[in-house]
Amino acid sequence: MLDKVGVVLATVLSLSTLTLNILTIIEKLTAIRKERQKQQKKRRIHKRIRARHRRRTRQ
Repeated sequence: MLDKVGVVLATVLSLSTLTLNILTIIEKLTAIRKERQKQQKKRRIHKRIRARHRRRTRQ
């Protein structure tokens, strides 16, 4: 009886650990994706500003 309880307990613990690890990885990937989006937005804005400046200086 104790053997079965031990096996079940070990299985539950390993599954919960696996779940936590997966959630941590997903959280990190989400943070990386958000950071990339911020950087892309900054690049787009900077690119527009440079293009506007070029147009004004040419005239």
